[in-house]
Amino acid sequence: MSEFLANGKAGVTASIPAVVSSRFGVVQREGRVEIMEQTINPLALDIMSLLVDLDISTADCQSVSTAFDKLISISKRRRVANDMAKLKEMISVRLGPEASEREVGLRLALLVLGRDPLVATLGESLYRVFAANSGKKLCDIVYPELPPETGVPVVERIVVAPFEFAGCSFAVGDRLRVFLQSFAYVDEPRVTTSFFGGGAHTCLGRPLSIAIWEAITALLSEVPLRVQLLSYCTRDSDYVFTCPERLEVELSA
Repeated sequence: MSEFLANGKAGVTASIPAVVSSRFGVVQREGRVEIMEQTINPLALDIMSLLVDLDISTADCQSVSTAFDKLISISKRRRVANDMAKLKEMISVRLGPEASEREVGLRLALLVLGRDPLVATLGESLYRVFAANSGKKLCDIVYPELPPETGVPVVERIVVAPFEFAGCSFAVGDRLRVFLQSFAYVDEPRVTTSFFGGGAHTCLGRPLSIAIWEAITALLSEVPLRVQLLSYCTRDSDYVFTCPERLEVELSA
């Protein structure tokens, strides 16, 4: 997957400013904007289309990541399986009959593992910025260099070697939960890079996520309109990601 992303990274990175400008044009005029529906969700599909080198801008892939949720019902798991099968079929059709399982699988994994973390991180980060600066002009806001929130608040790992940390002992086979969202509350802004993990466990999407955030905040920094936060709510029954279901703002002169 790392090799696959590296091969297409340069082209995707070069396209980010144009994609952001296209999708965030709605914030450059007065009126109400539902940020998730009108900007972030379509932007994420544009980015995913570039990454997998296929037009999946009309794909419905929001629900498939709930496959990681251990608490969903059997009926919902069946629905997720059906949605996953449809997504895989769409990729197979667009790649053509000569495509290998590996070529299909890499793209399917990206759409499942890549889209929701990107949507969630951008949505939660913009919510935090708008909530803290409601009533200010977008161009007067001091935007953080890095996304200030993560859409992946918790990761699970299984202990493979015994160790002790902060007075707690962990044995082989223990289930360990790492609360990544805690980095949002550290005073040092650069520490927020820990959202993306480190070493061999660094998120493969980190460079692109940061590049997208930089492009969004650069665009917002040029908009002389006041932003007023109107509504915000997170997705229901989502135990994997922290992601806004709705993030509505009003822009005025």
